[in-house]
Amino acid sequence: MRVFVAGATGAMGRQLVPRLVAAGHEVHGMTRSESKQAMLSGLGAVPVVADALDPDQLAAAVARARPDVIVHQLTAIPRTRARARPSRARRIRSTPPPE
Repeated sequence: MRVFVAGATGAMGRQLVPRLVAAGHEVHGMTRSESKQAMLSGLGAVPVVADALDPDQLAAAVARARPDVIVHQLTAIPRTRARARPSRARRIRSTPPPE
């Protein structure tokens, strides 16, 4: 089966891709970073570079891959000041919600 994995270089995608390849699937792994193409090839996937937030790029990538199935493993972790300052992020997460 031809499988298109969106988010193939993320935390879950990096675990999923080699398992799909080992199960005999042809995996097309999408990443937004050209520098991660070698990693995808090393995992056994066909690298696909596209920005998932750009509808035209995404549609073109899927059309080229012609998958039987699409697996969504995309995540978006914003680059915020809270992320840059972990102590602030912990305070935000540990604050109970208002009643």
